[in-house]
Amino acid sequence: MIRQAYHEAIACGQSYALKCLRCGQLLLEQRAAMAGAQGRTCHSGKSSIHGRNQHSDGDGFSAWLEANCPEISQRTAYRWMEFASLMVEGVNDRLRRQIGEGATIDLAPSEILSQPAEALSGAAREWKQLMLELTAGRTMREASEALVEGNDWRLKNIVNGRALGGFRGEDRKDFPKFILLKLSEIAQHLEHWDGMTPEQQHEILGIFKCAAGGGRAEVARSAGAVVKVLRGWPDEICQLVQATLKKR
Repeated sequence: MIRQAYHEAIACGQSYALKCLRCGQLLLEQRAAMAGAQGRTCHSGKSSIHGRNQHSDGDGFSAWLEANCPEISQRTAYRWMEFASLMVEGVNDRLRRQIGEGATIDLAPSEILSQPAEALSGAAREWKQLMLELTAGRTMREASEALVEGNDWRLKNIVNGRALGGFRGEDRKDFPKFILLKLSEIAQHLEHWDGMTPEQQHEILGIFKCAAGGGRAEVARSAGAVVKVLRGWPDEICQLVQATLKKR
C-alpha cells in the first residue's frame, strides 16, 4: 500500500500534496506500529518516535524502508512524513475549533484519506473536507503555506469566484461564515493581550487603526517587512463598533 501511494504521488507531478500526504501518513503509521505504538488512536499521526530525533534509526525504520520500499529515498520518506505530521496536526486543531473538543474520530488518518467521501460521516467527513480544501491541486509547499495562513485560502476562493468546491458542493461564497472564522481566530490571539510586550501591542493597535480607517500597515521583521495597504471598513461597521463601545 505504501509503495502504491508513493507511485501515485510521483505520477501527479507538481500538484501532488494530497498524494504525498497519504504516503507520508502511511509511513508514519508503519513506523508507529513498529515501535509498538497504538497508531489508530493517535489521530494526529504523531507519536513519541516522531519528534526531534525522527531521523534516528533506533527503531529500525530506515532499514525497514530500504528493504520494503527501495524506490523511496530516506530523504523523501522523512520529508513526506514531516509534511503529513504537520498537516494532520493542523487539521485536527482546526476541526476541534470548529466542532468542539468532544469530537472523536475512530479511523486513522490514512484510512480517511483512502476512503471515498460517501463512505465517511460526521467528524471524519469534516476532517477530510478540510484536508481536501487545503491540499487539492497544490504542492506540499503551497499546502503548508495555506495551513499556516489560517483561513486565507478560503478567502482567496471567494475572491477568485469559486462558488462550489470539495465533495459536498457547499457554497464557498458564504461571506458571513468566513468573516466569523477570521474574527474568531483574531479573538483567540487577543486573549493573550495582557501577556504581550508593549511593542507587540503597539503594532497591533496600528494594524487595527489601518484596518478601520484605511492606510498602510507595516510590521517590520528581520526577514523583511510585511506591508499591507488596507482600504478601511465600511461605514456601517465603523458606526456599529462605535455604538457598541459606547454601551460597553
